[in-house]
Amino acid sequence: MAEKHHVPIISDEIYADMVFSGKTFVPLASLSTTVPILTTGGIAKRWMVPGWRVGWILVHDRNGIFAEEVHGGLIRLSQSILGSNSLIQSILPDMLLKTDESYYKSCLEQLEGNAMYTCERLSKVPGLKVIVPGGAMYVMVGIEKDKFKDIKDDADFCSKLVQEESVLCLPGKVKKKKERSKIILNND
Repeated sequence: MAEKHHVPIISDEIYADMVFSGKTFVPLASLSTTVPILTTGGIAKRWMVPGWRVGWILVHDRNGIFAEEVHGGLIRLSQSILGSNSLIQSILPDMLLKTDESYYKSCLEQLEGNAMYTCERLSKVPGLKVIVPGGAMYVMVGIEKDKFKDIKDDADFCSKLVQEESVLCLPGKVKKKKERSKIILNND
């Protein structure tokens, strides 16, 4: 579709290589030689350092479609955004080049164990339909609204869950800005 309609792709691959047992990560750029793809990644997930604000954009543009305008824009953008502090920047070479593979393996095993435990427990709750993840650090759960009293939708479920049980989760449906404000205010 992207090739047919001349649409470039931005591929968020922050969870690249964070797949569970028996799964394989496939970079989107490996699937096309004609569609230009900007792949975004970073250190926050794989190195477990959220908030460090270190990432990258890989440009996959085998046919030079992005040539001047996009490349120039990316350079200007990279020079105008606040980056990480100098302490974080100073340890990046060692992080990227010297982190032992056992660290990643251990983290991934812990994430997979947590995900499977969560799926097992949540699948026992009537009205919840758990989608078992193949990787990353989250679990998606469908809600059968008719099995819950006074639940309008997933956002309503999340709002009531945090109010009643102090458990914070995010709704899967995208809300309009005005609706998101109501959800946040209702949780105070």
